[in-house]
Amino acid sequence: MNDKLKVMARIGFSAKGAVFAIMGGLILLAALNIGNDKPGLMQVMDFLDEQSLGKVILVAMTLGGICYGGWTVIE
Repeated sequence: MNDKLKVMARIGFSAKGAVFAIMGGLILLAALNIGNDKPGLMQVMDFLDEQSLGKVILVAMTLGGICYGGWTVIE
């Protein structure tokens, strides 16, 4: 496999994992009645947008999502 494809796949899977980890944290907070109820993908995006480097994180996650999408098409 091409090294560029490996990097693209790793970036994509890392971004996907990060989104699921943040969503899992928000779900845990909701289960403990600390955060919002029914967290989902949009709540993850809102949460990231409110952070100090939120815009940078969202751009990085978008690029990671594009890499993941490209990887699944190639696969």
